[in-house]
Order: sequence, then structure tokens, then C-alpha cells
Amino acid sequence: MTKWLKNSFFLLIFMSLAGCGFSPLYMETDNSQQLFQTLSQVSLNKLGGRYGQVFTTSLEDKLAPFGPASSSQFNLQVTLNDTQEGYGFRLDEAVTRENSRLSVDYNLIDNSTGKVINSGAIRSDLAYDIVQSDFANTQVREDAIFRNIETASTRLATRLAIYFNNNPNTFKGSN
Repeated sequence: MTKWLKNSFFLLIFMSLAGCGFSPLYMETDNSQQLFQTLSQVSLNKLGGRYGQVFTTSLEDKLAPFGPASSSQFNLQVTLNDTQEGYGFRLDEAVTRENSRLSVDYNLIDNSTGKVINSGAIRSDLAYDIVQSDFANTQVREDAIFRNIETASTRLATRLAIYFNNNPNTFKGSN
């Protein structure tokens, strides 16, 4: 009886998702090719510094895995802000735990009109322990930053894909 009840529960959930218009983002549809072409037409402002370069490369790989389009219809203005903050302390006030936070502010600009058509902020946080070894602390701090970059670039690429998927008239003229 419990197996039947469990199966009925999952069937009810899937039916309710279908009823609300849920569809997977990467499901093949009539406008899937246009969506992928549009994402490849997003040019990203070049960010300075090592972490900016890593973020730029990571995001470009997600938006245009087969290379960027010959011309860009959209410009993505991105600002990165990376901070580390200690929040675990011993009795001698030495930090034992840190939080690495990457904040990404973005504006998506339509090159034909010069208007901002989508904007927002993304934040990625990662906590790690501080140990006695300076080398280990440097490595774990850098690893946290790179993991935040990967998380933030994935979230930003997903937000752009959702925006274009929900606004197909934005890319009707792009081919």
C-alpha cells in the first residue's frame, strides 16, 4: 500500500508541475536554436585581474560553448566584488573560520537601443577553516574564490538563459 501511495504522490507532483507550465530550460523546443544563438551573441566586458579573467572565461564558455557569434547583439556589463570575512575566533582572537563572498552586479544592454533590458546581482558564499599553515590557508582561500567564480558564472548564465527564454521577442531578429 505504501508503494502505491508513494507513486501516487509523485504522479500528483508531476501533474501539478505540468499544469503550471513548468518546462525544463534546456528542453528542445522550437526556439532552442535561437536561444543558443542569442546567448552566443552576448559580449562581456573584459574584467581586469586574475579573478576577472577567470570569471570572463568561465562565463563565455557557458554562454557560447562553440565560440561567440561574429557580431554581438547584447553587451553584458559585469562588476565583481570579492571579500573575505573572519567570523570564527579563538580566545586569543585568532580567526578560525572565514567566509569568502563573491558579489556580481550585471546589466544586460541591447546594442540596438542602448537600453538596459535585464539587470541584477548574484552572490556566492563559501566558508572555510583557517589552520596553522599559511600555505594551506592561501590554497583554501584561492580555492574558495575559484569555486565562487564557477558558481556565480553558472548562475549568471542560467539567469540570462531564463530571461531570453521568457522573452523570445528579444531575440526574434537574431539569426
